[in-house]
Amino acid sequence: MYNRTGSLFKRKFSRIRITDEVYFKNLVLYIHTNAEHHQITKDFRRYPHSSYRAYLSNKETSVSRNYVLDIFDGKSNFEYAHIQKKVFIEAKYTLE
Repeated sequence: MYNRTGSLFKRKFSRIRITDEVYFKNLVLYIHTNAEHHQITKDFRRYPHSSYRAYLSNKETSVSRNYVLDIFDGKSNFEYAHIQKKVFIEAKYTLE
């Protein structure tokens, strides 16, 4: 409205180069499970604004499906890692 700009209206952000496969896997898991963690959805696997299902589907997609699934050693390990992340998050908050 007043043509203002600056830190009052823009949040700072930073980028971190991903140079490690373990870090990349953790980011993928974090991104896919985050909506459930923050109670936006009850099941991250069904959240419509996530790329999770695109990695498991055979439909054409713009995500790098083969690259990511190869890092997880296939679809079954991809799914297993996500379920384990969910179990870890639930256990962490049950203990608190």
